[in-house]
Amino acid sequence: MPKSLTTAAMLLALATACAPALHAFTITPVYAIPEAWSAQEQAVIGRAISDWTGSLAFNNGNQQNININFYRVTAPTSAFLANWQFGGVVPTSYPYSPGIVHSVYVNDAFAPLFSANLDPTPDPNAYDFLTIIRHELGHALGFTDRIYLDNGTDRWTSHITDYVFDPGGLNVPMRQIDGIHVDLPDDLMYYQLPKGIRKDISPTDLAMLSLAYGFTPLVPIPEPASLPLLAAATLLLTRRRARG
Repeated sequence: MPKSLTTAAMLLALATACAPALHAFTITPVYAIPEAWSAQEQAVIGRAISDWTGSLAFNNGNQQNININFYRVTAPTSAFLANWQFGGVVPTSYPYSPGIVHSVYVNDAFAPLFSANLDPTPDPNAYDFLTIIRHELGHALGFTDRIYLDNGTDRWTSHITDYVFDPGGLNVPMRQIDGIHVDLPDDLMYYQLPKGIRKDISPTDLAMLSLAYGFTPLVPIPEPASLPLLAAATLLLTRRRARG
């Protein structure tokens, strides 16, 4: 083997050995009343979970598991399709910290309008259940405030200034009323979901969680300088659609 290749291989091995070990995490769904959830709905929830756990890892500690309780509620006077809530020992440090209790409540008042399928093209006349669950898991993993603290500093809001997440870096516009939703209509973590729309976990979502909580993306994401361009393009396309 040429000396240069031998040296390169040794350097690569050294870098790999010195790099922090990445640890995947798992999310386990816990159904309060299992028979209340169809096999198809459980399959969609499983897919949403695997989408997130296949996109992020962390580089400290051992493999962690997050239990998330799933409940069905009927709230006809409420506009929410589903809602993530927390309890237990809070505030805490991370979504996987011991003692925190994660719960996702699905509003059955909208159940007739849900489309719980994994077809590539969602039902144009229904709310995509996969997108709904992906969104709520995003909140559990860190799109929230006042819960995950670092020595008293909010890991999330400490990156927001004048309704912009990481100004000068990621430059992600945030919804002014709450600060836990992005103000990008095409993004998974936008606060509204039209019928017939499926949204994937975006590079922006992964970059934000990585910055706030130290997650490591397992899929390629753009450099921070390019993310504002993606955001601007999204807003431009949205405005053009609205005018059309």
